[in-house]
Amino acid sequence: MPQALRIKTLITTMALTVAGVVATAAPAYATPGNLDSTFGTGGVVTTDFGASPSEPEIANDMAIQPDGKIVTAGRAGVDQTPIGGDGAFGIARYLPDGSLDPTFGTGGLVKTKFQAPPNRDIARAVALQSDGKIVVGGTSGVFDTPAKLAMARYNTDGSLDSSFGTGGMVLMNVSNGLGDAIRGLAVQPDGKILGVGAAGGENLLIRFNTDGSLDSSFGNGGTSQPVLGSSGHLFAMKLLSDGTFVAAGTGTTGANQGDFLVARFTSTGALDSTFGTGGLTITPITAQNDLVFDMAVAGNGQIILAGEANSGDVLGVTGDTHFALARYNANGSLDTSFGTAGIVDDNLTVNQDEARGIVLQSDGRIVVVGPRDGSNVHADPTTGSMAVVRYNADGSRDTTFGTGGLATTMAGGSAAGARDVALDSAGRIVVCGGAAMAGTGVDFAVARFQP
Repeated sequence: MPQALRIKTLITTMALTVAGVVATAAPAYATPGNLDSTFGTGGVVTTDFGASPSEPEIANDMAIQPDGKIVTAGRAGVDQTPIGGDGAFGIARYLPDGSLDPTFGTGGLVKTKFQAPPNRDIARAVALQSDGKIVVGGTSGVFDTPAKLAMARYNTDGSLDSSFGTGGMVLMNVSNGLGDAIRGLAVQPDGKILGVGAAGGENLLIRFNTDGSLDSSFGNGGTSQPVLGSSGHLFAMKLLSDGTFVAAGTGTTGANQGDFLVARFTSTGALDSTFGTGGLTITPITAQNDLVFDMAVAGNGQIILAGEANSGDVLGVTGDTHFALARYNANGSLDTSFGTAGIVDDNLTVNQDEARGIVLQSDGRIVVVGPRDGSNVHADPTTGSMAVVRYNADGSRDTTFGTGGLATTMAGGSAAGARDVALDSAGRIVVCGGAAMAGTGVDFAVARFQP
């Protein structure tokens, strides 16, 4: 064989060999819905805050910093079982590879107590400031009913920011002891901090100045308790580019049935009457109770709510509950091109399933996460798994993802549940929540999936 032909044959053989290796290896690494093996151990990380005896810990919310570090916030203990436990705001920061960030707090962990035992402190929401500081909001009290609103701001190293509130913390009674909580947080471009949640049995809007004081230009001296139908409280909010914001929760009808609710507010906290009907839209998903837990806003102004449908009670604790989505046009009307007349009712199992977090990919596909196949999706996981479901822009399942659009993990434990989701700069899907681990009980859990 002439030398030129031998060289050509060798090159062709090598090319085919390399192509075969790539074709064989790539799906194992990058198939949509697979756990990302470059993150943590096999794609998951669990974190125990070290209380002795061990206490249940779960990450309720998360944010990803511009440098790729992952900030999770939730509950580190309960302070009730046993009395005198930690029961603190728990914040954990991870490096992009899933290892705890040693430059943050103590070995990557921070715990913050607002009140002495038997009060419990639960972080529900986290937001990042443009200067890298971290704002965390939630509640502090023995039980939800008399609890106070709690917020803290941390420097980039995890220390409390003494320029905020009192020693870095804000603890306040909004509703005269009826129970107050932050559920959703956002930092405005001017640095003011906007929150939504509960003031007793009412909805709560609240805005703080950069130093933690109430912003008197918002609502009534910094707070507002808008009547939105007969609703209880708001769970999520998003700032819009024009300075207004949308908030979502559960609206209760005259039949005492919970339905999806979304409302839009002006920059000063007043209902925006140009949205929906008098500023809000209430949507039944099923004939049972339906609850909203998170929301996303698309570039075209459309709003997607995510939550739980078909509960036997207004708290969402009982029944064969489903993942549920509803999409609205920018004016608050249902987008009838989505799902079935604007609604997706997706029953994953015959047990309890619940959408707790939602994020939109740049290609319009919708990623939704939550606990799957549980016995009480609101409690710490004792059964079931973290579920990630991806939908196409029209609300149909994206069957190229996972198995029929669904990916799950128990994060190395005997059970797990997801509470929030975000996309990193590479588009990978990062999920946080909790996992039941041998010896340490329920711990923070973070998993990363290929997009």
